[in-house]
Amino acid sequence: MNKDWPYCGRIAYLSGGVLATNEPLSDVITLWPKTIDGKVCEISIETFGKLYYALKKYNLLIVGVDFITNPLEATGEAPMQFRGYVEQDIIWPNWDAMDKWASLSLSAFHNKNGLAYDISNRINFQLNSINNRLRSLCLAYHNQLNALALKNIFKNGQRF
Repeated sequence: MNKDWPYCGRIAYLSGGVLATNEPLSDVITLWPKTIDGKVCEISIETFGKLYYALKKYNLLIVGVDFITNPLEATGEAPMQFRGYVEQDIIWPNWDAMDKWASLSLSAFHNKNGLAYDISNRINFQLNSINNRLRSLCLAYHNQLNALALKNIFKNGQRF
């Protein structure tokens, strides 16, 4: 437990349905589901920002990340912030674009520009829909992988 880290838990959705969870104020990443022989994989990280490096080091491809930034999100009373992940110079392009279009929409509203408000709001909505759909797909893959693992019928390298 690191008290100097920000209160931010993260759930990284990995290619193939695996989840990598990092609880708030914790330096341990836990991979789910368990291995075929029932063991829990854990990775220790030195700093808060090393989550992505640690997963990349094990050739785990990150698809998206849920951020838990307050206790209400941790208990499920408020939605977590999901961001699609892309390994490039700007790693959150969809999230950044949503933020910019939301800002444009707010500015257009304050300037009483109805057409700009409408268009920027629609674009923001579509970007948000893409983000939510990616999260839904990540959860569907995780649920499918988890079901196979619970039934003990998962084979190494199996695709679904």
